[in-house]
Amino acid sequence: MFDRLIAKIVVFLLCLICGLANAEIIAAIELGSKGVKVRVIDVNTRANSNDSVAEYKLIYKINSNPGIIDGAKDGFLSSEGIERGAKAVANHLEVLRKYDPAYSVIVASTSLDLYNNRPALEKRIRELSGIDVKFISGTEEIYYAMRTSIRSRLESRSMLLDIGSGNTKLGFHSKNNARKFESFTIDYGTAKLAKKALERGEDYSTALKKIIDEEIRPVIRKELLNVGGYKNVRRRIYIEGGTPWAVASFSKPLDIDKPYTYLTEVDVKKTALRFANSDWSLASLPQYAEDELSEVLDVFPPDKRELHAGSALLVAILEEIKATGRPIIFNRDGGWIIGYLLASYLKEQK
Repeated sequence: MFDRLIAKIVVFLLCLICGLANAEIIAAIELGSKGVKVRVIDVNTRANSNDSVAEYKLIYKINSNPGIIDGAKDGFLSSEGIERGAKAVANHLEVLRKYDPAYSVIVASTSLDLYNNRPALEKRIRELSGIDVKFISGTEEIYYAMRTSIRSRLESRSMLLDIGSGNTKLGFHSKNNARKFESFTIDYGTAKLAKKALERGEDYSTALKKIIDEEIRPVIRKELLNVGGYKNVRRRIYIEGGTPWAVASFSKPLDIDKPYTYLTEVDVKKTALRFANSDWSLASLPQYAEDELSEVLDVFPPDKRELHAGSALLVAILEEIKATGRPIIFNRDGGWIIGYLLASYLKEQK
């Protein structure tokens, strides 16, 4: 019996050692026109490495708003915005040192494609960090977001709505084309919409409604004429991006410590109305919830009115895709940056 016990212990230790040997800490920094996101994950390289699918655990995340686009004019980032963005990346890399990642990547989102001097930002980041910035297309963003934000068993009957700072993307898995998924992009995101509404110089709410009704809804309706899957009442709606993060956090603050926040269209509309009225008050909350809500308002300062714009955009899209009665889910541990990180790391391993 003693020999069998020893044998079992040896087997257990060998399995543990093998598991540790195939676990790696990897990290990514996502550059957006609005802010910078950092994600560190513990990935199991023994898991299914088909494409971007792998087992992983999120062990560190932070969102910051260094004001990269503040002061931008006529499609050009300001020199101060470039410096703030590059220094923010350098500071995040210092924090990442304690995790000693086996693989790291810095990726610029498509929202930075709007700025003609984006190479100047890349150059400054390279000077401060010694790391080249990689790029991603809108199609890749929505693809990787779907792979990491939607539970695999629900992929075939779900869709994803990603509201970024510079644009908005929608997509879902499909068997009807060679790519195996449908997607399209709207050239408005939270920061871009807010900026344009402010520039009109009229009542802010009126300006937002005009832009949404005259420039955004027609684009959505045109896309929906060609592809019916977005209105499918059986498709669950996963949301991600800065505005969905804020809406989910303020709608269900007690769920902040959970990986998934489940919302309804009514929840979203109620929170959008609060953002429109600059109502940030909430009853006494646990510390973890207070910290997250404080972080939301660090990234989206109320005086910029961006959450008003982003939530109005979210409501309009939900109305156009007939979201009434459909589950709306925010995945706090998802995001295209994790999908991209996994795919690029596994590719390098092969």
